[in-house]
Amino acid sequence: MYKKILLPLNMNETALIKKALAAAISEAKAHNATLHLFSSIPGFNMPMVSSYFPKDVMLKALTELKQKLKDYAQANIPEDINVTFGVGEGSAHKQILKEIEKESIDLVVISSHSGRKVGQFFLGSVASKIVEHAKTNVMVIKE
Repeated sequence: MYKKILLPLNMNETALIKKALAAAISEAKAHNATLHLFSSIPGFNMPMVSSYFPKDVMLKALTELKQKLKDYAQANIPEDINVTFGVGEGSAHKQILKEIEKESIDLVVISSHSGRKVGQFFLGSVASKIVEHAKTNVMVIKE
């Protein structure tokens, strides 16, 4: 049923998505689907702010983020699952929604959790926006 499953990751809080990772791996195995890991970093957004940074800073940051995703996959995902990677710059929910369209994602597995109230608010709002705006199936995993 599913061909490509998206698992959005916050690389600063990978320990918080254990249940979502397990669910994504289970679904990928059950459907012989590709697991697509995605992470984004905040963009400079305003020209005034971005003018203070060399042009290659964001490219370097995105390259490093993609390598972190690859390292995470190697350490946490069985070798028999096909894994692809994506990175973006900007608002997390907007980047995830773009990635869903770009990669023709069939299922999004996303966490909604955190031990901290601030973390709950922000992560919950991202998951909420994905559920509201995604044009594909979304599985929300409570941690």
